[in-house]
Amino acid sequence: MRRPVKKTSSPEQPKLCINENPEQPESSRSKRVRKSEQLGSGNKMVDIQGKTKFKASYPQRNKGGGRRQAGIKARNNDRKIQPEVSKLRRQYGDLQKANENLVKENEGLNSDVTALEQLIEQVEGQKNFM
Repeated sequence: MRRPVKKTSSPEQPKLCINENPEQPESSRSKRVRKSEQLGSGNKMVDIQGKTKFKASYPQRNKGGGRRQAGIKARNNDRKIQPEVSKLRRQYGDLQKANENLVKENEGLNSDVTALEQLIEQVEGQKNFM
């Protein structure tokens, strides 16, 4: 049974440990604390692409958490879109071939029209001559 993820109105950013006295060097403890907070130890609220979710320390338990990257979703979307793309490419190729055939047919018809116009002129010229 999955627990529902609570959505908060304002996502809480994890607070980083900032050295307040710049002239004093940071202690190793504060460095460790900062590093652990950056890594996100435990279940912390993290803002992922505008959605606030728990960052999963155990990704197999919390599939919707922060460890699931956008690349996986993009690949899944690509798998769904790929058949459509190939179908559209085939249609585009068919349309190109049909267009080439129509252009050739149009050129043939244009030559037929010019031949008919010349014939009409010849016939009219013979009528006027007689």
